Amino acid sequence: MSQYFEKYQINIQKEVTSVDKAFQYRQEFAYIISCMETYFFQAFFGTLKKYPSQYNKLAESKYRFNTIKIETFSKLGLDGVVKKELDNFIFHNIPQVKILFKEALDINWINDFSDIAKAVKKRHDIVHRCGLSKDSITLEINENDISKLKEKVLRLIEHIDIQIDNKYT
Repeated sequence: MSQYFEKYQINIQKEVTSVDKAFQYRQEFAYIISCMETYFFQAFFGTLKKYPSQYNKLAESKYRFNTIKIETFSKLGLDGVVKKELDNFIFHNIPQVKILFKEALDINWINDFSDIAKAVKKRHDIVHRCGLSKDSITLEINENDISKLKEKVLRLIEHIDIQIDNKYT
């Protein structure tokens, strides 16, 4: 049995039976980012559904989609092409989410969201590498880190939500 398989077995056992606080903090940290990502997804598509003319605004914006074939335009139309491209969009790509909200909905973000972008990278390590960095170092997350992340995410979402509420309700 390889060392990698042994580590897999240790990790899977930890996930199933862990009462380890460090493990729980990592899971809570990842969950906060997932909740934020869900908010972005629901707020963006929910607003576009209520105000479909905003698809045109996005299509006419500086936002760049993947290469689109001419026959796709003729088959789906402009709104359809934009919707199709957005189906594959990943809502934890913070810089791209910021652009989408600005270009489609004219929503501005707080100036400094770099800590949240860093937290998304940590979430990636938690979810995809069992809490290890690329250098196989265990991420240390504590209760204070959780509180700070909740506060920063809440501040960003409140800032966005107030604008959505003022412009679209």
